[in-house]
Amino acid sequence: MKTQEEIFEIVKTARQRINEMPPKKLTSSTDDGYVREYNRMVGEEGADPEKLWSAICATRSKSTYRRRVAATLHCCRIQLQEAIRRQDAAQRIGDMNAVRHHVAVIEEVVEILSIVDGHKGQCPLENTVRRKSKRSDLKNLSSDWRNQLHKQFEGSKYELAYLVEAVSGCRPGELEKGVKVICSKENELLTVRIDNGIKVTDQKGQPWREITYRIDQSPLVRALFEVCQNIGSDTERIETFVQVEKTSNWRASLSSAGQKLWPRLKFRICPYHLRNAAASDWKRHGLTDEDISAALGHCVNKTSSSYGQFQVGQGSEGLRPCKVTAARTVLNTRTPTPSGVSACSTRKKYH
Repeated sequence: MKTQEEIFEIVKTARQRINEMPPKKLTSSTDDGYVREYNRMVGEEGADPEKLWSAICATRSKSTYRRRVAATLHCCRIQLQEAIRRQDAAQRIGDMNAVRHHVAVIEEVVEILSIVDGHKGQCPLENTVRRKSKRSDLKNLSSDWRNQLHKQFEGSKYELAYLVEAVSGCRPGELEKGVKVICSKENELLTVRIDNGIKVTDQKGQPWREITYRIDQSPLVRALFEVCQNIGSDTERIETFVQVEKTSNWRASLSSAGQKLWPRLKFRICPYHLRNAAASDWKRHGLTDEDISAALGHCVNKTSSSYGQFQVGQGSEGLRPCKVTAARTVLNTRTPTPSGVSACSTRKKYH
């Protein structure tokens, strides 16, 4: 049984830990993901510090390891705050049994943090396997694979969703929230407006963005314009709200369509293949890093290097926006790379 002095030292150490771990602003989806990841590890291995550390390291992927460490730190901070609060309350009413219980929880969480800190700055994994990126998959697909997929979806409930995803490179979560397609017959322009950008914080992401195309520059853009025209009113300006009911269902439908077309393909087609394909087109047609990052929903131009490849899709018409606008100015965080001729003379404007 711990003495009052030992209890005092444990709580003092815990308070110092809390001060050393300032809270981070996380999106609700990131917070939920961290909690799920932590609960899964604790559920499999138990809350014992050594077993939890074993669960964290039970992977060959560095990115998975880092995500698990981040989830553990996030959840441990919350647990530590709550345990200290309850210990303080038990101290005030003199319930020493409750005090000792909460101190045991505090001690366990502090031990977990100490183990993680002991490996800070270095990954303890051996024989790691580099995650295969979606953009590297694109070299295994034909130059017209997106047009082939469109034929699979033609007339189905997911046709509009597919065309919006293919043309805008939006995230599936953004499609679940809903994306607006604006067609101007007079100017022969099509604009995809994403009003509910995800992965957005006070400093990160784009709350909204627009990608505008001439309707005759790509079969996919033309197809989206015609579908919207068929379901819209006979006016010069048509606005169509496109939304999927559930991201998981949309992903499954896209994967199934890919399997039917290419049963021997060693990977499943997913929305991020379309996102990377759009970025590849934009790079190949000379969009700046700032335009590409804005179109993808980022606010720093360095992120454009993570999506698409200049050489992918050569020989196809591809996507070539004539204007990209976004809520936030894109910051220059990388060394500029040489770019080709601009897609069109329209000046890019950021609000």
